[in-house]
Parts: sequence; structure tokens; C-alpha cells
Amino acid sequence: GFLTVLQDSIVTQANYFETASSSHFSCFDLYGIPNKVFYGLLAYKKVFEYKYQVKTVCEYKNIYVIAGCNEKGLSFFIVNYMSDIEEVTAAITLPNMIRKMNCNISVVDDDYNLEPVYETELHSGVPVTFPVKKNSILLVQSI
Repeated sequence: GFLTVLQDSIVTQANYFETASSSHFSCFDLYGIPNKVFYGLLAYKKVFEYKYQVKTVCEYKNIYVIAGCNEKGLSFFIVNYMSDIEEVTAAITLPNMIRKMNCNISVVDDDYNLEPVYETELHSGVPVTFPVKKNSILLVQSI
């Protein structure tokens, strides 16, 4: 949620440091193995590899969405932060030049570390339901 707030603020740079490897907010454990936080930040980075920021609207409580696009596709992620909602329905408006888009869906949760879990096809303006478990991240990227 914090990164979502920064996205719309006037802050131009923010540094994230957590040195206590026992903390829930640390990117790595004592032995340098990535924690779930690392994969969440990696998903955030992957969205902003796209050239343009996209306005998102989310009406679910404790569900956050951030999106980016370029001339060839779209990337967005859905964060379920402490919400009991396990499915999110979204109608995606694709850039004008794209009517449909094949996507990889990657997940960060208890079972996955940002691995692609399945593929789907998005059609502009057509609602799609995504499974999003509590305290998880779903990354959608065009392929």
C-alpha cells in the first residue's frame, strides 16, 4: 500500500531499507535468501518497466491496483492486503491500438514467488475475474 501512495505523490525518489533480517519487511533472510517482500518489490518494478503510468480505480477495500502500459501491451498488479476478498473482477481498458492481449499471470503468496501460474486473454472492456488470496500479489503482464 505504501508504494501505491508514493506513486501519486510529489516524491520523486524513495529508498527502501530494512536491515533486520528477522523483520517481516526485510527483502532477504539472514542467509541472503529472498523473502516475500523482495518478490513484491520485483513485481512493482516489472509494472514500471512499461513506459506510461495508467490510472486505476479499485472499489474493493484493502485491494490495491497499479498499472503501466506501452505501445505493445499492459502490465498491472493487484495486491490483496489483509482483505477477505478472494476474487477481484476487473474490466481492463486496453490502449487504443490493442483490442485483445495474451497475458502471463504470476503470483506472490505462500505457495509462489512471482512464478507464472497461468495464461489468459484480456479483451478491452470485458470483465475478468482474478483469484487473489489474502496477503498476495497477482502480476499480469502482456506476452
